Amino acid sequence: MVECQLPKLKVAGSNPVSRSRIYEGQLPKAADLLHEISFSISVSAKQGIPPQAWLPAADLVRIAIFAHASLHTPIPMKPHKTNAARLLDKAGISYELVPYTVDENDLSAAHLAEQLGEDLEQVFKTLVLRGDKNGHFVCVIPGGDEVDLKKAARASGNKSCALIPMKDLLPLTGYMRGGCSPIGMKKHFPTFLHETAERHTAVYVSAGLRGLQFKVAPADLIRATGAVLSDLIMPRMPSL
Repeated sequence: MVECQLPKLKVAGSNPVSRSRIYEGQLPKAADLLHEISFSISVSAKQGIPPQAWLPAADLVRIAIFAHASLHTPIPMKPHKTNAARLLDKAGISYELVPYTVDENDLSAAHLAEQLGEDLEQVFKTLVLRGDKNGHFVCVIPGGDEVDLKKAARASGNKSCALIPMKDLLPLTGYMRGGCSPIGMKKHFPTFLHETAERHTAVYVSAGLRGLQFKVAPADLIRATGAVLSDLIMPRMPSL
């Protein structure tokens, strides 16, 4: 949190505005400045006192500069608790909400893993597919891999399947690309988790919002989603 000090301002009159901490040079934090300004202007407006009557124009400019600075100063905040997180809370499942910086030009799992400082093997992506027999289902696979449609169809009891069009993702699940969580979709779909997940003490999946991931134990993810461990990915190219 950035500290800021205002110079002591001269204010004529005895209205409540003049007693605000803004004018006493005692404001402890920049983030409080907007609240003080809003309160002061509100009181003056109710009393029919125009700002020009109790504060010189130069001081109005000075306050505006401080307000602008406070708006553009990063303020640490707790991660936003998503509906998916509330569902985990209700189920008594432990997890960690991990924020990261979103790059709208690169929503790849590789970029996400880099942001998190974690191995790509631990960062899982959520895919929604439609089978020819059983309808929609979900595959959760390592971020660096591609889903094998034949394996996915076999795991889900279909003869064939395909990824749903991207335009259908939001209306079907309630989630947008880059923020699709296997937890808390509009409707629960059969879910399949790639078998390598159980090799890790914790994996990352979307918390239902771009910029926010769950760090959760694989067993707890299975418990939350009813997922079945399956082989779901295309054969990996041997490393050179």
